[in-house]
Amino acid sequence: MSLSRRNQIVWPRRPNGMRRRASAPQILTKGRVSRPAGWMVRLVVLLVITIPSLIITSPGYIAFANKLPDPTQVTSGVPEDTLIYAADNKTLLADLHPPGYQSYYEPLSDMGTLLPEAVISIEDRNFYQEPGIDPQGIVRASVVDWQSRSTAQGASTITQQLVKLRLVGNQATLDRKMREALLAFEIERRYTKQEILEWYLNSVFFANTAWGTAAASKIYFHKETKDLDLAEASMLAGVIRGPTLYNPLISWSSAKQRQKIVLEAMIRDGKITASDAATAYTEDISPPKHMFMPENHVVAPAFVRYVTGLLVNQFGSDRTYTGGMRVVTTVNPALQLLGQRVVTDIIGSMRNRNVTQGALVAIDPTTGAIVTMVGSANPGDYGGQYNLAVWPPRNPGSSMKIFTYTADHADRGQPLHVSRSDLRRGLLAGQLRRPNARHMPAAGLHGQLAQHPGGQS
Repeated sequence: MSLSRRNQIVWPRRPNGMRRRASAPQILTKGRVSRPAGWMVRLVVLLVITIPSLIITSPGYIAFANKLPDPTQVTSGVPEDTLIYAADNKTLLADLHPPGYQSYYEPLSDMGTLLPEAVISIEDRNFYQEPGIDPQGIVRASVVDWQSRSTAQGASTITQQLVKLRLVGNQATLDRKMREALLAFEIERRYTKQEILEWYLNSVFFANTAWGTAAASKIYFHKETKDLDLAEASMLAGVIRGPTLYNPLISWSSAKQRQKIVLEAMIRDGKITASDAATAYTEDISPPKHMFMPENHVVAPAFVRYVTGLLVNQFGSDRTYTGGMRVVTTVNPALQLLGQRVVTDIIGSMRNRNVTQGALVAIDPTTGAIVTMVGSANPGDYGGQYNLAVWPPRNPGSSMKIFTYTADHADRGQPLHVSRSDLRRGLLAGQLRRPNARHMPAAGLHGQLAQHPGGQS
């Protein structure tokens, strides 16, 4: 075989300039030097494949496996926001969730293709071929980490990441990594790739309170996952590896660089073209015009607090805020807006009389349903932080008189007759006229009827 200068290497010399062996040739081919390295890689791959098989058959493994979490718990639902809707089941009144956490479960079929494909390309390109762990990925990451003298590249598969998120936590110990790998094998044996991917995408953290694809799409771009374009999907996929480092709302330059790496991975896997990637990379999706901060807009806040209190009393705080409930209330969105405007306007017109707050509750008399609840005229004014429609408890006062009168006349079998002249003269003067009875103060009549309901007083 002829040797060219391109595949030749000068034999190393001693520091004094002499060759290490006088009888050794002065040049060697690169093939002879690289061959041991190739055998080393093959040996590592072989060990990665065979050692787990030997471990699984050992008594020590059986004892260790008995202490593992139940693999079926990976199917348990993640904490999810509770959503409160108006009577039309469309108008969102509030999104209840713990501080710093928002999550909405969605099936894989509702996610579209761009974000799942982008995540697979950048997180686990061999996801559909590997058995839970990726031997080639372990070797590749080990070589890169050794060369960089740091953990520059991870080797966890999507299944391993799912196990870490839902079963074993992220403690950096060898014991945790062993349990993670063994559970990944078992989960791959029990469940389909589609199920594993769906659970993972609903569990992973995208920074800025967003857990899962639905929350990330809603918070960052005010969209559903299936409606994301390539630029948006590649940006979100890049956040997963380092939610703090690649947070686009904090470090835009790092996030853009990571987006570029995601797009290159998708080109490598044949999922997009170079032209698609170039267009996506140059698309303006920057905040605050095209990307948004987390927000929690509440409609009818007093009514929402009232409903939340009922939910907490019935289901407890944890289920109310993380149980993923969908609550449809009786409030009418149009009447609620009208009621708030009327109360605010009326109280505003009475400021010269030192009136600063007011409240309103409108109930459907046929069902008892609350259709409008206005807790205060001006939430920013004194007392506006309270739901004055229900708190503090107050003496009902003269509002109870009509019930007393009605009960009395119902017992007599007589309707309550109130003429317009009575309204002008009697009621407005604090008096009420009963049929065939003389005028008397309304308060006095109320007292007598309360003591002798149905009597002839």
